[in-house]
Amino acid sequence: MATNANVDPNAITIRDTVGTMRDTTTDDAHLDDVRRIRIDIMEEMNSAFWRSVFGEFLATLMFLYITMSTVMFRNNTCNIIDAAWAFGGSIILLVYSFAGVSGANINPAVSFGLLLCNKLTFVRFFFYVVGQMAGACVGSAFALALQPETTATPWNEVYSIPAGRAVWAEIMGTFCLVWVVMAACDNNRCGKVPHLGPLAPIAIGITVFVLHLGMIGIDNCSINPARSFGAAVVFGSWKDHWVFWVGPMIGGGSAGIIYELIFKDTAKTERATLIKL
Repeated sequence: MATNANVDPNAITIRDTVGTMRDTTTDDAHLDDVRRIRIDIMEEMNSAFWRSVFGEFLATLMFLYITMSTVMFRNNTCNIIDAAWAFGGSIILLVYSFAGVSGANINPAVSFGLLLCNKLTFVRFFFYVVGQMAGACVGSAFALALQPETTATPWNEVYSIPAGRAVWAEIMGTFCLVWVVMAACDNNRCGKVPHLGPLAPIAIGITVFVLHLGMIGIDNCSINPARSFGAAVVFGSWKDHWVFWVGPMIGGGSAGIIYELIFKDTAKTERATLIKL
């Protein structure tokens, strides 16, 4: 960690340790920009800021209400494909609806990955996570109120494998999700390939759908700490709950850092190659 007089005092800058290994023929300014993780701490907390926070609360509320209701009302007939589509399909709709309001994170792990890429300030990350957790609790409570006698198990719980392996599954699953989110939010890519931006809600939703297909049998598939927290609070099931925070936050943070440090500017190079060919 290093700071200097030219760095914003409200920011934390973490530089990698490979600076001394740079090729002398490489543009140092370009490498300095690519090989840096910068976290801005504060921003103006105006009406637009709080509207975004409320957007995260409302989007996560709707997400949990839709998905929990689907699982509970179709308890006897809801198969893996039905449940996976409820999660993936609702993400498509909510990202489409809330992307222009708050960025439609709907997931603390996604927000954490965006924080490490300096797409969120720390204060916005903090209040987004609070809003997401509160929305998840309210959405789960609304769903339970419709069918309080349910025997369904819509919460996350490790089933057939040790908790340590479930953590690895959550790391890998959330890494895939946040990687797709990072690619969808990459302004360079979207600027060079115009169709990428409009397809972002579909790409993210299909990623959630596919991940649920593979992970429901492991732990009901979290890849979203707020989703797990809301269900745990309302249904009172905290077994292995730590798995659904540790795994997604590591996976989301890792995806954000790797994308930022290695793949952030690839759109320029790839486009130049395509034109050359």
